[in-house]
Amino acid sequence: MNMMRRVALPAWTLLVWVPRIRNIWVDEALSVPGQLLRTTWAVVFIGLAIGALWLAWRHARSAVGWWRVFVIWTVGFWVVRGVQIAVAGHDAGFVAVHTVLALVSIGLALWSWPSGREPDARTTPPVHSADHG
Repeated sequence: MNMMRRVALPAWTLLVWVPRIRNIWVDEALSVPGQLLRTTWAVVFIGLAIGALWLAWRHARSAVGWWRVFVIWTVGFWVVRGVQIAVAGHDAGFVAVHTVLALVSIGLALWSWPSGREPDARTTPPVHSADHG
Protein backbone atom coordinates (compact mmCIF):
# COMPACT_ATOMS: atom_id res chain seq x y z
CA MET A 1 0.00 0.00 0.00
CA ASN A 2 1.51 3.32 -0.93
CA MET A 3 2.08 6.01 1.67
CA MET A 4 -0.89 8.17 0.65
CA ARG A 5 -3.27 5.24 1.04
CA ARG A 6 -1.74 4.44 4.44
CA VAL A 7 -2.12 7.96 5.75
CA ALA A 8 -5.31 9.33 4.18
CA LEU A 9 -7.93 7.38 6.14
CA PRO A 10 -6.29 7.66 9.58
CA ALA A 11 -5.49 11.36 9.05
CA TRP A 12 -9.06 12.09 7.97
CA THR A 13 -10.39 10.03 10.87
CA LEU A 14 -8.30 11.95 13.40
CA LEU A 15 -9.31 15.26 11.80
CA VAL A 16 -13.00 14.35 12.15
CA TRP A 17 -13.07 12.59 15.51
CA VAL A 18 -10.53 14.30 17.79
CA PRO A 19 -12.39 17.65 17.79
CA ARG A 20 -15.67 15.77 18.05
CA ILE A 21 -14.92 14.74 21.64
CA ARG A 22 -14.98 18.36 22.83
CA ASN A 23 -18.12 19.05 20.83
CA ILE A 24 -19.86 16.09 22.43
CA TRP A 25 -19.25 17.33 25.96
CA VAL A 26 -20.34 20.93 25.30
CA ASP A 27 -23.54 19.90 23.49
CA GLU A 28 -26.30 20.69 25.97
CA ALA A 29 -28.85 18.85 23.83
CA LEU A 30 -27.16 15.51 24.56
CA SER A 31 -27.87 13.49 27.68
CA VAL A 32 -24.96 11.97 29.59
CA PRO A 33 -25.69 8.51 28.12
CA GLY A 34 -25.73 10.11 24.66
CA GLN A 35 -22.43 11.82 25.38
CA LEU A 36 -20.90 8.57 26.61
CA LEU A 37 -22.09 6.67 23.53
CA ARG A 38 -20.73 9.29 21.13
CA THR A 39 -17.46 9.49 23.06
CA THR A 40 -17.14 5.71 22.74
CA TRP A 41 -17.58 6.00 18.97
CA ALA A 42 -14.90 8.70 18.85
CA VAL A 43 -12.47 6.68 20.98
CA VAL A 44 -12.94 3.61 18.76
CA PHE A 45 -12.26 5.66 15.62
CA ILE A 46 -9.23 7.38 17.17
CA GLY A 47 -7.84 4.07 18.44
CA LEU A 48 -8.25 2.40 15.06
CA ALA A 49 -6.59 5.34 13.30
CA ILE A 50 -3.62 5.47 15.67
CA GLY A 51 -3.26 1.69 15.54
CA ALA A 52 -3.34 1.67 11.74
CA LEU A 53 -0.65 4.35 11.56
CA TRP A 54 1.51 2.58 14.14
CA LEU A 55 1.25 -0.84 12.48
CA ALA A 56 1.87 0.60 9.02
CA TRP A 57 4.92 2.48 10.27
CA ARG A 58 6.23 -0.70 11.91
CA HIS A 59 5.40 -2.76 8.81
CA ALA A 60 3.75 -5.25 11.14
CA ARG A 61 2.18 -8.37 9.70
CA SER A 62 -0.99 -7.61 11.66
CA ALA A 63 -1.38 -4.28 9.84
CA VAL A 64 -3.50 -5.80 7.06
CA GLY A 65 -5.96 -7.37 9.51
CA TRP A 66 -6.13 -4.21 11.61
CA TRP A 67 -6.66 -2.10 8.50
CA ARG A 68 -9.51 -4.33 7.35
CA VAL A 69 -11.21 -3.96 10.75
CA PHE A 70 -10.70 -0.19 10.49
CA VAL A 71 -12.25 -0.09 7.00
CA ILE A 72 -15.19 -2.34 7.92
CA TRP A 73 -15.89 -0.32 11.09
CA THR A 74 -15.72 2.96 9.15
CA VAL A 75 -18.02 1.85 6.33
CA GLY A 76 -20.46 0.09 8.66
CA PHE A 77 -20.62 2.98 11.12
CA TRP A 78 -21.21 5.63 8.47
CA VAL A 79 -23.80 3.62 6.56
CA VAL A 80 -25.84 3.05 9.72
CA ARG A 81 -25.25 6.49 11.24
CA GLY A 82 -25.81 8.26 7.92
CA VAL A 83 -29.23 6.66 7.53
CA GLN A 84 -30.10 7.48 11.16
CA ILE A 85 -29.14 11.12 10.66
CA ALA A 86 -31.00 11.38 7.36
CA VAL A 87 -34.30 10.10 8.77
CA ALA A 88 -34.13 11.78 12.21
CA GLY A 89 -35.63 15.09 11.13
CA HIS A 90 -32.44 17.17 11.38
CA ASP A 91 -32.20 20.37 9.37
CA ALA A 92 -30.83 20.15 5.84
CA GLY A 93 -27.45 21.69 6.72
CA PHE A 94 -26.79 19.14 9.46
CA VAL A 95 -27.74 16.29 7.14
CA ALA A 96 -25.59 17.72 4.32
CA VAL A 97 -22.49 18.07 6.53
CA HIS A 98 -22.84 14.54 7.88
CA THR A 99 -23.50 13.15 4.42
CA VAL A 100 -20.21 14.68 3.23
CA LEU A 101 -18.39 13.30 6.29
CA ALA A 102 -19.90 9.87 5.62
CA LEU A 103 -19.11 9.85 1.89
CA VAL A 104 -15.51 11.02 2.33
CA SER A 105 -14.95 8.51 5.14
CA ILE A 106 -16.44 5.63 3.17
CA GLY A 107 -14.57 6.63 0.01
CA LEU A 108 -11.22 6.81 1.80
CA ALA A 109 -11.92 3.54 3.60
CA LEU A 110 -12.71 1.67 0.38
CA TRP A 111 -9.76 3.26 -1.41
CA SER A 112 -7.41 2.13 1.34
CA TRP A 113 -8.61 -1.50 1.53
CA PRO A 114 -5.43 -3.60 1.73
CA SER A 115 -4.85 -6.25 -0.90
CA GLY A 116 -3.33 -8.71 1.56
CA ARG A 117 -0.27 -8.94 -0.66
CA GLU A 118 1.52 -6.06 1.05
CA PRO A 119 5.24 -6.72 1.41
CA ASP A 120 6.59 -6.86 4.93
CA ALA A 121 9.62 -4.57 5.06
CA ARG A 122 11.20 -6.67 7.79
CA THR A 123 11.37 -9.72 5.53
CA THR A 124 12.20 -7.96 2.27
CA PRO A 125 15.95 -8.08 1.70
CA PRO A 126 17.60 -4.68 1.26
CA VAL A 127 18.70 -3.66 -2.21
CA HIS A 128 22.41 -2.91 -2.46
CA SER A 129 24.04 -0.94 -5.20
CA ALA A 130 26.36 -3.90 -5.84
CA ASP A 131 23.32 -5.97 -6.78
CA HIS A 132 22.49 -3.67 -9.66
CA GLY A 133 25.58 -3.28 -11.57
